[in-house]
Order: sequence, then structure tokens, then C-alpha cells
Amino acid sequence: MSAAAAIRAALLRSFSAPSPCQQERGAEHWPINLHGPCAEDKAWSFIIGIEDGWFSYDRSGHLQWSPMGRDRYAAGDSASFTEASGQTAFAF
Repeated sequence: MSAAAAIRAALLRSFSAPSPCQQERGAEHWPINLHGPCAEDKAWSFIIGIEDGWFSYDRSGHLQWSPMGRDRYAAGDSASFTEASGQTAFAF
């Protein structure tokens, strides 16, 4: 993993760990929670998360953790991670 990719991933791992949220009826959601950094760091974190595929939009247009983002978050600093499908992937 390049130094730039490692910095980007570390910034995204500063978010609270992904956890599901489900309303009474409806689909499971994976809200993105970030507390602490300044507004500029938050904004860049969201941009990087979208660009790198860690975040995606649900059907209603809300930003949430993508399946790949959840897997990569769980992998920590590892150079590879296992996707929900069981496939091993490299963390670029």
C-alpha cells in the first residue's frame, strides 16, 4: 500500500466502526458517524470515502458505509482484506 493510500485509509478509520441500523420496517442502513475532527477534515473524509468506495448512496440518496468499506474498515492496516463474498482483495 502506498503512503498516500495508507494516509487516506487511516483518515477513514478515524470514523466510528460501521454498525447496522434498522427501522421498524425497512432495509438495514449503515450510517456514517464521525466525531471530533474539524469541519475541513470531515469534508475531506467524506470525499475520500466516496472516491475510494468506502461509502455509497442508498436508494433514498443517503450516504452510508458500502459493503466494501465495512470490510476494509474491519481489516485495519492490512494490505488485503476479505470481502463479504469470501473473495480476498487488496487494499489499494
